[in-house]
Amino acid sequence: IANPKIKEPVALSWKETDSIAVMKAAYQMPNASGVYEQKGRLDHGSMAVELMLKGNTHVHFMALDYNQYNFPAWYPALFTTDIVHNQHVVDSLITIFINSFREMAEYCNRYKVRVVEINSIGANEKDFYLKGCGNDSAETKEFAKKIFAKLKDGMTKAYLKAPNTLYINSAGNDSININSLPDMINFIHMPNILIAGALYKDLHKASYSNYGKGVGIFAPAHFPLQLVKFNAYWWLHNESGGTSAAAPVVANLAIQILELNPNLIAAQVKQLIINGADKEPYEK
Repeated sequence: IANPKIKEPVALSWKETDSIAVMKAAYQMPNASGVYEQKGRLDHGSMAVELMLKGNTHVHFMALDYNQYNFPAWYPALFTTDIVHNQHVVDSLITIFINSFREMAEYCNRYKVRVVEINSIGANEKDFYLKGCGNDSAETKEFAKKIFAKLKDGMTKAYLKAPNTLYINSAGNDSININSLPDMINFIHMPNILIAGALYKDLHKASYSNYGKGVGIFAPAHFPLQLVKFNAYWWLHNESGGTSAAAPVVANLAIQILELNPNLIAAQVKQLIINGADKEPYEK
């Protein structure tokens, strides 16, 4: 990502993943107040790679980054006292976000990337109730509704750019029924998208995992990590966790299914995973 000489994402083999795991330099990324360390982010992505490729030794993978960190918390740092200007800032940044995701989807379609694991796109209409985007609360809410509709529509069209790529999204770790919120994943019910919730080692639903009708599958999320030393959170102790781990576990299964039959389309792989799962809620 940081190397301007690399014009396209680089596909790596399983044998090369250890080069990612041993990168222990502080990961620097900008925010509204300057630059800060985000060491856990590199480990977080490497955790997903290890879980996706475990047992799939000759599969190639690539990191396709569309940065969603602090989205959209840092927008007000660019605001002025001009409401029209502020609305234009938010609209412009949303356009950039959608275009970035669309470019990633077009890349997947062009190079026949079959499985993509994505951390939850957890945008909510309330995230856009930004002070400075309206003269009063009613005007602010109306703008938020408009901009969120643009985001949902843009993301849906972006997914359609790669109809034969199966996207595995993590459900999120807020312990909520996603049907009770206007969350992004509630509005994308498409044949090439599968939302994954998390199970503990005893195969009961993890207390932190989001749930509800929009979550298509639950998968084990807690495994010892060999390549990645995931120390971002003290309670993990080099163990995977969260729906960010459940999603790559489901992606691993999708990869294995495609190994058996590469001619399956994304919708068929999704349906095979759902049909093959136990229907007893959160149990074995």
